[in-house]
Amino acid sequence: VDLCQEKIAEASYGNYYASLMIYLRLGRQDLIFSVLDTFDWEDQELAEEIADGLCGDLPHDWLDAVLDLLKDTGSAGLVAGCRLIAFYRADRMDLLSLALEHPDQWVRDQALWASAKCGKRDALISHSDSNLFRALCGGSLDGAADDEDSIHALGLVGRPESVLPLVGALENDALAEHAAL
Repeated sequence: VDLCQEKIAEASYGNYYASLMIYLRLGRQDLIFSVLDTFDWEDQELAEEIADGLCGDLPHDWLDAVLDLLKDTGSAGLVAGCRLIAFYRADRMDLLSLALEHPDQWVRDQALWASAKCGKRDALISHSDSNLFRALCGGSLDGAADDEDSIHALGLVGRPESVLPLVGALENDALAEHAAL
């Protein structure tokens, strides 16, 4: 434990990860929270790596407390929380709602991904900037068939409501070949 605390002071991913894994295996929630509480949550890459490291090893009964801590740590902390929510399929719309309304697109994208993993279709439909994404989640198809990839996606999903936008795309020279597939 003493060696881990010395290594954490060096602030490298490997040291954080190794220390967190040792603390998790020792069942030392106090030390996990100490690390997470003092962590520099402005380092986006390191925050993502730490969150990914916690996925799978964090005991379920610690998850809510960790998410509560992450909720107040800024952009990178919200992203870490979204990754944990997605991995554990946690029902934490409080954190997802904060992330979905965040001004940083990186945070919103992670929240949308977590919402998709948790089956939160309403959140996806109401917060996505993508017409296609909303359409694929069961929302309106208006504006969803406006490029080649969208046309292919609508055709593959096979919603009956996608027939009209696909037929409409047949009239567009640039999209007709893709709509016909």
